[in-house]
Amino acid sequence: MEFIFDLKFLSQDQAGANMSKISGLFGDEYVMGSYIARLTPVTIALFFFLRTKQLVSSNHQYLFFLFYISVFISGERTSFVMINLTLFLYIIFVGINFKDIFKMFLIIFFLILTLVIYKPEIFHRMVTFTLVNIFPNLEKEYRDITNYKGAQNLKSFKKLDLNFIKKIDFSDAKIFSSEHQKHYKIAINIFKDNLFFGSGPKMFRYKCAEDKYYLGYRSCTTHPHNIFLTFLSELGIFGFIFILLFFFYLIFKLILNLKIFKKNKLLNHEALLIISTLVSIFPLLPAGNFFNNWLSYLFYINIGIYFGLLKDKKC
Repeated sequence: MEFIFDLKFLSQDQAGANMSKISGLFGDEYVMGSYIARLTPVTIALFFFLRTKQLVSSNHQYLFFLFYISVFISGERTSFVMINLTLFLYIIFVGINFKDIFKMFLIIFFLILTLVIYKPEIFHRMVTFTLVNIFPNLEKEYRDITNYKGAQNLKSFKKLDLNFIKKIDFSDAKIFSSEHQKHYKIAINIFKDNLFFGSGPKMFRYKCAEDKYYLGYRSCTTHPHNIFLTFLSELGIFGFIFILLFFFYLIFKLILNLKIFKKNKLLNHEALLIISTLVSIFPLLPAGNFFNNWLSYLFYINIGIYFGLLKDKKC
């Protein structure tokens, strides 16, 4: 309903609502895509675990398509990358026959094409706006063409000419955006001054405002927007070692599941839960605050279900 009618049912500020993003039941917080992207593999893993031979069907594929499209129309770019990364890792480490892969990507392509034709601002949110973030020299022209007035009012794209992309200045490229790059630099500088134990959990928000770390407008925020840099800056080397070892443990478990290894094969639901956890802490993606309540919940629910199912398997 929100996607079709451009109406934020639970938003407190209809005039300032970002109509290129869907928040659903979350009102003014645009986290719907993140919730769905993180819970999709868990939901399908439980589907694999619970179904019996009498109930074998392809219904989980339709469920995946529903989740996939929901993440896409949410307009959350990191979440969309996450669900695609989950799908890619599942294909690589679990294996799907070529016919099913072709069918899946064909369906996804036509679904996305239909949505983009119906609402082109989604494409500009996902692609054009991303390019503007990474290449700041495009911003002025982007504003002029689209009447862009800020991230909360991104809707008018009819006059957009993608030829402006030809003006990309690669020498001025940023890591995701100017703001993200500033956060990362500050996190690294904090880590350099607190090598072993970091500055303390949730201390980035205070440290980034100090003169020695502050890098100007929109450089200070509540967290570094990267899981690994959060651990380095707030927990130091000793805290970082734990998540680094855990990260490589997950990769090792998936590698052992490749067809070249005949032993230690994971069941589908086990592999999905490992992939979901791996994607949640993937170091090359922007991320929310690891110490935030709802993100911690989504992270630990994977681990809890995984070890719970392993215990059930051994019984």
